[in-house]
Amino acid sequence: MAPSVLASPPATDESDVQKLQVITAGWNDTMTFWLNGSKVYLEQPDPEVTLLEYLRGIGLTGTKLGCAEGGCGACTVVIGQWNPIRNKIE
Repeated sequence: MAPSVLASPPATDESDVQKLQVITAGWNDTMTFWLNGSKVYLEQPDPEVTLLEYLRGIGLTGTKLGCAEGGCGACTVVIGQWNPIRNKIE
C-alpha cells in the first residue's frame, strides 16, 4: 500500500505540541558568548559543529583533537559564566 494511503496518528498529542510552542516562543536561533575577551554572536549556528571544530575553523588552533571521545582531555577548553554578584567569571 502506498504511504499516502496509510493514515497514522501523530506521534505526540496536540496539547503537548502547543505547550512546547508556548515554552519556546521567546527563544531564538542566536548564540552569544565571550571568546578571549571578545563578544561573539552566531546566527543560526550549525548544531553538528563541535566547539573544537568552531575554534579551529576561526584560526584558534591551540585546542587539539586527541581521542575524539572526550576521555584524554586534549580538546579541553575552559567554560565559565559571569557572576554579577562577585563581578567575575567563574
